[in-house]
Amino acid sequence: MNRRIGHFIESLNPGGAEQVLLDLCIQNKQHGDIPLILHFNQPFFIQRAAELGIMQIPIPEDIYRTFKSTKTLPIFAYKFRQFLKQHNIDLLHSHLFGPITGAALACFKLIPHIGTLHDIYMIEDKVSRIHLIQIAVILNTQLVTVSEHMENFYRNRAKLNHQQLRTIYNGIDPAPQTNDRINQPDPHEELRKELNIGQKHITLIATGRLVELKCLAVLIQAIHLLSPKMLTYLKVIVVGEGPEEGALKNLIETLHLGDTITLTGYRKDIPQLLSISDIFVQCSRTEGLSCSILEAIAAPLPCVVTDVGGNSELVEDAVNGYLVPVNDARMLATRIAQLIDNKDLRKRFSLEALRRCQKYFLKEPNYLKYHELYDDLTVPH
Repeated sequence: MNRRIGHFIESLNPGGAEQVLLDLCIQNKQHGDIPLILHFNQPFFIQRAAELGIMQIPIPEDIYRTFKSTKTLPIFAYKFRQFLKQHNIDLLHSHLFGPITGAALACFKLIPHIGTLHDIYMIEDKVSRIHLIQIAVILNTQLVTVSEHMENFYRNRAKLNHQQLRTIYNGIDPAPQTNDRINQPDPHEELRKELNIGQKHITLIATGRLVELKCLAVLIQAIHLLSPKMLTYLKVIVVGEGPEEGALKNLIETLHLGDTITLTGYRKDIPQLLSISDIFVQCSRTEGLSCSILEAIAAPLPCVVTDVGGNSELVEDAVNGYLVPVNDARMLATRIAQLIDNKDLRKRFSLEALRRCQKYFLKEPNYLKYHELYDDLTVPH
């Protein structure tokens, strides 16, 4: 249809919302639209847009300065409205709380505006922000959440109806499944050597930003609670970067877990790392619909995750993994130990993880719902 669809985001630490945005841009192109990433001069998007052949437009610094304060949002709205006109945007799709509420006035009576809310912690931290969500809806922003848990949260807090707010799950393509190969070379031998993972090791993986809300210190404490014998054949790889890296390294050193736990930093080979792993763990205190867990069930891996946000929509307790309370290192250790000790249980949970992924979280049918929403808002009826 050659619609110019702007995807607007403010991003400091690339994570799940950024990946969803890129996936949607790819889908936009497949459906004949022209996606454009509108961002505040962030190197991540400049690089990824070039790699994917997607147009990206950095928003000028003078507009960004007015975005940073609620007091100057009217000025931002005026300047951003001119920016949207200048680049002939036909529909704006904003991602995350700040861009959604900031762009709502700019789009009013100009172009359709969709806002995808990827989390709830921005509202939990400051409940008064719910009024900005309500104002966005009054200004005809169509809201989307990425989990039913989030939808219920926003619907109850902001008193929104089913026309104003809906859920569209994030999507993923499951990893290709192949038959076990006997006496064949290990395709990931070099990766295992790099991370010092032997063929007999049980490998546990955690992926995501190293930030406080991910509670990775709880994972380290849980590993410390495992038996010394179990630690001799366990490897834990924590993938990601962020401000908590130094504190996590110090904790690992204090608990003498350096031979067991490896902080890999940022990696581009997450699918390969998942493929050499046996168990996925996430300890977050808040989530929308975690792309890290989504990648894990698509791998497919049994998961041990905290019972927050949309995690229970991805992991059904004792079916394809375990749900544990937030900040409960002892329960986390117990569930991890159960999976380490039981290969058959890991295999059963893995098969159920793949079934769940294929039933609810495939990329094409889920992101097609956005395309249908774009049509509803832009095609004359």
